Amino acid sequence: MYDVIVIGGGTGGYVASSLLASNDISVALVEKDIIGGTCIRTGCAPTIFENTLFSNIYRYREWGNYVGVDIGISIGDYKHKMKEIIDFLSNVGENVLKSRGVDVYYGEGKLISADTVEVGGKLLRANKIIISTGSEPIKQFPKRNVLDENTWINANFSGERVGIVGGGPAGVEFAQIISRQNSDVYLITHGELLSKYPLTVREKVKSILDWDGVRIFENRDVLKMEENVIVTTQETINVDKIILATGRVPVFPKGVENLVSLDVRGIIIDDNMRTSKGNIYAIGDVAKKPTPLLAHVAFEEAIIASLNILGKPTKIDYSSIPQVIYLDPKIGIVGNESEAEKFVEYPFSASSKAAITGYREGYVKLGIKGDRVVYGEIVGDQSDELISVISLFVKYRLPISKLLFTIFPHFTYSEIIINAMKRIYNIDSDLPY
Repeated sequence: MYDVIVIGGGTGGYVASSLLASNDISVALVEKDIIGGTCIRTGCAPTIFENTLFSNIYRYREWGNYVGVDIGISIGDYKHKMKEIIDFLSNVGENVLKSRGVDVYYGEGKLISADTVEVGGKLLRANKIIISTGSEPIKQFPKRNVLDENTWINANFSGERVGIVGGGPAGVEFAQIISRQNSDVYLITHGELLSKYPLTVREKVKSILDWDGVRIFENRDVLKMEENVIVTTQETINVDKIILATGRVPVFPKGVENLVSLDVRGIIIDDNMRTSKGNIYAIGDVAKKPTPLLAHVAFEEAIIASLNILGKPTKIDYSSIPQVIYLDPKIGIVGNESEAEKFVEYPFSASSKAAITGYREGYVKLGIKGDRVVYGEIVGDQSDELISVISLFVKYRLPISKLLFTIFPHFTYSEIIINAMKRIYNIDSDLPY
């Protein structure tokens, strides 16, 4: 008899298992594949690996021209190296869990009752259960030759014509990565590209992809996908490979429908991560939530669920979740743009650090309400790191009149954020009027 059974060893399940076990809770973790789940196996890790690889190759050549150095690069067996890193991350996670006393069971978990899970013919019992079974790509066209958000990472695209159906973050990230492999990329979306994102972000992404030669087809319905052809309402596109990136749906463990309330978007939870069955919790992509499906949200949900199980009542706060689109340059956003009364921008080109590194494209945009930052948008080098600074401002509604006197190190990108704030009070010194 365990205190807690966790079904799913992805981002959320790993964090919850590790945290609970370190607090003297007996934990059984059931995982049908590898520790780390989609994020490590086919999502965050491999996508960021390829984004970093091909962005660096592109930028090193550009940077060499910028500083007067001739840089030659040859591409080796990077897929093999990527697999090594993925295996390393998964193995480290498993070793951490075992070192904390978590019992790991490999196999598909089935909910028999509110306190019993079956895995590999073995029955496990616990006082509480956390469901963290993640999500999977939508399979609108279940054709053998059509790749999806999980399988694209294993393919070779060099020098090919590639059609990508889906204009969300995954679709645009895949488009740039593949276009930088000397491939022709056709990005097809049902509505507008990144339709749920602010207009400035959408326009910037279009500009970035256009620079890389990606052809974008907006407001298209796909009528048919055959082996090498995509037929839309307006054209027929001949391709060598097709990737379907139209979103993800929750993966429900067997038996869950008999125990808790759910719908097509996930298991219904309260702000303590509890389901309609009080001793069962749901976290990560399988839990219905008002935010996109993000690994760092699953991290937070795992912590919230664990604290409540430990008798420390804590509620989830989805109000200031940062999002990053892994393009070159990267794009980070946080907060609610519509809440802002006015906006202020500061360009990377006015940064001394950007002048030194050569990464001069981009900007910081802040949305202001009263004396508070309620929205942040960053396009530029290391924006995936910088957006976390603005996340703190947004979450805690810190007054700008105090923040702008915070001293950041000189010759850093972070100065751009403070300089943007200084513009509000007319005390910046680097931009012409």
